[in-house]
Parts: sequence; structure tokens; C-alpha cells
Amino acid sequence: MHPIERLLISPCFLLITLVCVAVFGSLVVKICSPSNRFWRISDFCALLFTCLGILGVVKDSRPIFYEREYYKCQKRIESVYKWRLMSNFNESIYCQDFIENECSPSNFKAKQEDYNLTCQWIKEYKEYFFECYSNKKPINTDSISYPELQSSDLILKYYFNNMRHCITDYNKDIAQLREYKQGSQTNTYELYYIILSPLFLVIGLGWKFVKFFTWH
Repeated sequence: MHPIERLLISPCFLLITLVCVAVFGSLVVKICSPSNRFWRISDFCALLFTCLGILGVVKDSRPIFYEREYYKCQKRIESVYKWRLMSNFNESIYCQDFIENECSPSNFKAKQEDYNLTCQWIKEYKEYFFECYSNKKPINTDSISYPELQSSDLILKYYFNNMRHCITDYNKDIAQLREYKQGSQTNTYELYYIILSPLFLVIGLGWKFVKFFTWH
């Protein structure tokens, strides 16, 4: 670690800086006898440094909350969509051949063809859906083509409607997950600002001590 970085995170260095600003500032003020204009400008600078320090401390807590929400969202995705995907891509429910008899409906062949198309659709997209789920990637809805059903089978209609809702909900949660992940990460400029914020706060407070010791 660089020596300057060690100093910036050292409580002793910050305390010494506070004492130095207060002591040397008080000596300079007693020697120079500054005007009211100087006090107004210096007070403004001290308040500015203090505000920068406080904002840095507050900013440091942001990644903590984002990281907490990230893991909560990730846990929800893993618990909810694993079950939904396993249920929706169960081939044994839709990949079956029906036996035609005298009680079969008039559109028996159309229904059988719809189930065959559904079975083919499941086999075609099953691996892609689980790959997206495993890697926490959004599902590209433009790459998914739904079969055109010839019959009015309510089970199949409900299945594909449920799949559309499942994809929409999943993509929303993945977008939220990425937002939380991005918010929990700190770029270089934010990192240095967070590191320097205690120093800003110490300088601002130190100058307020100067005014306290020298103000008449």
C-alpha cells in the first residue's frame, strides 16, 4: 500500500491533522488579526470542506445498501424462476401422443399438431432459457418465436401466456439485479472522494476550532 494511502486511512493522522489545523490556525489568526471579510471567506471554506466530508461519508454507505438489495434480488430470482422454469419446461406434460377414438373432439388432429409444436418449442428453447438463468442474463424476446396454434386448446393458451409473463417478470428482475450490482460498485473517482472525505471533514472542523479559540 502506498504511504499516502496509509495516512489517509489512519485515525491518528486525521487526529493530528485536526490538532495542527486548530493550533497553527489559531497562531496565524492571533498574529495577523484578520478582518471580518477574511472570517466570512474562511467560514465559507470551512463549511464547504465539512459538507464535502459529510457527503463522502454518506456516499460510502450507498454500496452497502445496494449490495444488500443485490443479494436479496439474486436470492429471489434463484428461488422463484428455478421452479417456474422447471415447471414450464417439463417435456413430459406436453410431449405426448393422444389416442384417437369415437369420443375424440372433431379438431383432434389440430390439437395433436399443437402439442407437437409445443413440444418442439420446449426442446428448442429449453437450453437457452436455462443458460440465461444460470448466467443471470436477460432473455432476448426478439429471438423467441411462438408457434401459431391451430386449435383453441385452453391449456396451451394458458401455457404460452404464462411463459410470456414469466419472461417479462424475469427480465425485470434481471434489470433490477444489474442496477443493484452497478450501484454496489465504486469507480476510481468515487473511491478517491470517499478516501479524502474524512480529510475534508477534519480540515473543516479544525478551522471551526480556530474560530472558537480566537473569536472575541
